[in-house]
Amino acid sequence: MSNASWSLNESNFTYLDRLKICLFFLDSRNRWTQANHVFEYENLWKGYTGSKYVLAVSSGSTANTLIAQYATKDLPKKNIVIFPSVTWQTSISPWVNLGFSPKFIDVNLTDLSIDINKLEDYLKTEYEKVNTVFVTSLIGITPDVDRLKSLCKKYKVELKLDNCENIFGYYGGKHICSELSCSTSLYFGHQCTTGSEGGLIFTNDKDEFISHILNRAHGLTRELKNYDGTLDAYKRLSNKEVDPLFDFNTLGSNYRMSNIQAYMGKLDFKRAEDYSLVRQGLYNRFALTLDTNKYILPENYNNRKNVMFSLPIITRAKSKTKFNRVKTLIKALGIEYRPVISGNLLRQTCYRKFDNYRKFRNAEHIHNYGIYVGLHPKLKDSQVADLAGQLNEI
Repeated sequence: MSNASWSLNESNFTYLDRLKICLFFLDSRNRWTQANHVFEYENLWKGYTGSKYVLAVSSGSTANTLIAQYATKDLPKKNIVIFPSVTWQTSISPWVNLGFSPKFIDVNLTDLSIDINKLEDYLKTEYEKVNTVFVTSLIGITPDVDRLKSLCKKYKVELKLDNCENIFGYYGGKHICSELSCSTSLYFGHQCTTGSEGGLIFTNDKDEFISHILNRAHGLTRELKNYDGTLDAYKRLSNKEVDPLFDFNTLGSNYRMSNIQAYMGKLDFKRAEDYSLVRQGLYNRFALTLDTNKYILPENYNNRKNVMFSLPIITRAKSKTKFNRVKTLIKALGIEYRPVISGNLLRQTCYRKFDNYRKFRNAEHIHNYGIYVGLHPKLKDSQVADLAGQLNEI
């Protein structure tokens, strides 16, 4: 936990929650590894989002790994995966480690997601090699899903979403996870949590769901028996030459969520809608107070709902002096901050070999003149308004 007076996040677990967690451990009937609470937690998110299938895993990063692993069925012919130049490191590394070639596209400054015009320019000539467009909902901003879906359908490539920072986002009146295959993170710093690490995968594709079930748990076919609608796959994939208790169908690993994580997630989920409303209210106050002639904020669109993961502070002016004054103010106010996720990912040591970071102008602007501060339900309206007011003076 940070010592800052305004931290990136605060625990929402009450004293009563902590007692319940202690009782969970004390009750000898409770299984600690994956069991009933994991399946119940998945069903809660299934009902909330409207996604046909939901799978709980050990982290947002392992959710991305499983999504990438499913896509390997189209290798080597379709080996390119397209990413925005500003995203989290483990949105990309699982794909690269599995043999895909990354192609980076610059972001835009209206929703901080992938620049769709530049994406189409690339797809026009290279679509036959493209496996997946893996877009990020950066810091809780919902991208232009309808346009992305239309574009990917036109060029016959898969669209998937890293939604780790946007568990409450909507577009077109539907939850963002209701129609797309996507991942989300339940790490403590995110909008909902299972206490420490954790993640979810959402999909409406039954074959993809079956793949994720297997690969989450060592490739064991018996895992399919935990889910309605997959018994046909269990019978079809079972190997009669081995003991069904240890029947490994795929080269899976152990990406399971534990029962204690899911139990904590269920306690947290009870207040999920409250978190969403508080975050929206706090962000709206910040956005209404902040001088958008001086700072970049995501634009509002009628068909999208953003529930922000954090408060972005990105100066419009390309002035290091001004930006340093912003950081000085943030530190003086005791506010914890971070870069806007990776900044320009192509500047990071492990990605420099893939492209020239200077080509990504908007990512460079975010990298050089952007940070974010925490946005959590324990903040007060007056705090965010006062911060915006002081930023306006710079």
